[in-house]
Amino acid sequence: MNAISFTKVLGWAFVIFGIAGLFTGNKLIVFEVNTLQNIVHIATGVAVLVALPRGAVHLFLQIIGGVYACIAVVGLASYGDILGLFQVNTADNFLYIVVAIACLYFGLAKKKCSGHVVNNKTRKPFTEE
Repeated sequence: MNAISFTKVLGWAFVIFGIAGLFTGNKLIVFEVNTLQNIVHIATGVAVLVALPRGAVHLFLQIIGGVYACIAVVGLASYGDILGLFQVNTADNFLYIVVAIACLYFGLAKKKCSGHVVNNKTRKPFTEE
């Protein structure tokens, strides 16, 4: 799977689960949810899908990965409450860690979306030495 494929799956997952969460009350499968959290997931999913055609996939995945890593740390440190905005449980924290790692992996990968190996700083192809 490359960054483009991962980003499509991530974006649609955020949108679908955000919408589903609006209709399930306070729990979606094993995850704690509330209206604000669902709206944030929908907005994140839409933003991820908008980033696709603009060529900002790697940067956007790095940002999302960093944000979700921070949320995971706060969630683990203050089990049950994220800054008074929404509740979390162990499943939520685990999911945030997985999303952060996956986003950072694909966001920092040295493969351009076309599959050519490139330098992330210069965006120019690496030369084999």
